[in-house]
Amino acid sequence: MTLTSSVPLGSFLPNTTYTMNLTFADPNSDKYGFQVLALPGGATSSSASVGSFSAPNTSVQTQTAGSRNYVNTTASGTTATGNTKTWTFSWTTPTAFSGSVTFYAVVNSTDNNSSSSGDVVYAKTFSANVLPVTWLTHSAQRINRQAAEVSWSTASEYNNRGFYIEKSSDALTWMTVSFISGKGQSKGIQYYTYTDNDAGDEHVYYRIKQVDFDGTHDYTPLLSIQAADRTAAPVISWTNGTLRILNSVESDNYELIVYTLRGERIREYTLKGHNHIPISTEEWQPGVYIVYVKGFGEAAYRKICVN
Repeated sequence: MTLTSSVPLGSFLPNTTYTMNLTFADPNSDKYGFQVLALPGGATSSSASVGSFSAPNTSVQTQTAGSRNYVNTTASGTTATGNTKTWTFSWTTPTAFSGSVTFYAVVNSTDNNSSSSGDVVYAKTFSANVLPVTWLTHSAQRINRQAAEVSWSTASEYNNRGFYIEKSSDALTWMTVSFISGKGQSKGIQYYTYTDNDAGDEHVYYRIKQVDFDGTHDYTPLLSIQAADRTAAPVISWTNGTLRILNSVESDNYELIVYTLRGERIREYTLKGHNHIPISTEEWQPGVYIVYVKGFGEAAYRKICVN
């Protein structure tokens, strides 16, 4: 028995409808019935359902009993050609919920002889999760020998209190170095950046802990930054319409060139210094550009989108 969705079961979003498929096979049976119920993780016998089901055809139906909503076959069951059957239905997540969900699925496997003799009932649970935040990107990069930049973005947020930035020298013991408030509720892309000016020049790890208003939390994977290299390539950071050229060493005749995707050279800059050289893109035409920068023999490239 398998339960699948149009997205992984661990990445549902609030207030969204998903197509789900329950598949079952039994070589000794050719007629089945099923029922599925969704409950919050750690539910008791009196817990209410999470979300609601809807059925796309006459062979699958929904029903409600008290505070619980079910999806199941009709009383006549379903004939299974080739002893395999997939049922399709929809599940809509609630607006005000995030956290773990358990789907309880039961299938009655029969030989269609109008008798319960030889029939077998199978039960299985499937773990899922409704996320308060959908991560879009997360990264960390060294700015110079003592500083690092942690950046991340979200595609949507629900009930999001904010983000703790945590740092470690061994990926085992962690300390919180900052907290950045979230947007609470958002269906648009949101960008965040934190600069750690006390990163040191040794290997360092970061991770971001997202915290919901009710205490539910989620971590990004570990973000690793190598020990400082004085001959490292410059880093191109782009946040809120401003380019920042982050070089680990002082350098004269620091060249930056901007190209279109067609390879047209449209802008040139000669820079000096290191550490956060800002270049505004406010006067640029909207579009996608390739930024090329070379300093101290090492080059760096980055694609940016100017709105």
